[in-house]
Amino acid sequence: MQARCPHCSNVFNTDRAGIQFCPNCGQQINVPDPAGAAPPPPPPPSGFPGGTGGPGAPGPNALSRGSVPWEERGQLGVFGAFFENWKMVFMQPEQFWRRMRPDGALSDALFFGWICFAVNGLLNIPVQLVSMAINRGQVDQLINATKDLPPEVRRIVQQYIGVFTGAGTVGAVIGQIILYPVIMIVTAAILHLFAMIFGASKNGFNATARVVGYSNAPYILAWIPCCGGLIAPIYTVVLQCWGLARAQETTTTRAVLAVLAPGILLCCCIVGLIAVIAGAAGAAAGAGATQ
Repeated sequence: MQARCPHCSNVFNTDRAGIQFCPNCGQQINVPDPAGAAPPPPPPPSGFPGGTGGPGAPGPNALSRGSVPWEERGQLGVFGAFFENWKMVFMQPEQFWRRMRPDGALSDALFFGWICFAVNGLLNIPVQLVSMAINRGQVDQLINATKDLPPEVRRIVQQYIGVFTGAGTVGAVIGQIILYPVIMIVTAAILHLFAMIFGASKNGFNATARVVGYSNAPYILAWIPCCGGLIAPIYTVVLQCWGLARAQETTTTRAVLAVLAPGILLCCCIVGLIAVIAGAAGAAAGAGATQ
C-alpha cells in the first residue's frame, strides 16, 4: 500500500501499517491501517513488562522508535548497512538519534564504532610511516641529542622514541584497535556517571553506551592529514551531546554538561598539578638562594 509522509509529503510504498520511518526524510510517522483498525502498540523491551517499572526502563517515546540501518544488516547487507548507518550518523544526526532505540543491543553500537576505529587505524599506519620517513632527519637529531645522558636514561629515552617511529607506530595502532571495546565501555561508564550527576540518565547505561559507539562515526576520517585528527574528535563530542539528549530524553543543556564535564575536570586537575609542581620548584629555588 502507499503512504504519504506528513513531514516531507513524500509518497512511498510500505507493506504494513503502524509506526515506521519515512525513507525520504527519516522522520517517524504513523501509517494508518486501511481496514480502520488501530495499529498495535510496539512490544515492550524484555525485562520490563509494559515498558515501565524498572531502573533504566525506556520512556514511551523510546519505545516507539525503530532500528537504525546498521541493525538491519540482515536485509541491507553488512556493507550497505554500514555505509547507510555511517552516512546517517555523519550527515543526518537528528534523524538518526530520533530513530535509535535506547534499549537496542549494545553489541551493535560497539561493533559499529569498532569498525570505524579500525578503519581509521589501518589507514593511519601508512600516513604515519610516510610522515616518519619525511621527518627521519629530525628523529636522528633527537636520538643524537641523548648521547650525553647517562646510559640507562639514554636507553629508556631511545625506547620511547622507537615506540613512535617505525614498527612502534604499527604496534601502537594495533594495540589500540584490540583494546577498543575496553576503551569504549570505560568512556561510556565515565560519561554515564556524569549523566547521572546532571540528571541525564533516564534510559540507563545501555542508551549512553550506544550513543558513544555510534558517535565514533567521524573517526573513520581521522586519518586524513592536517584536518582529520582535529575535526573527528570535535564532531564526535558534538554527536555525543546530540545523541545523549535524544537517547536519554533530556535537555540539550544537561547533555552538554554531562559530555564536557569529564574533559573540563581533567583540564582542571592538570592545571592544578602544574601549579603545585611550579610552586614546589619555586620554593626549592628560593630555599637554595637563601643558603
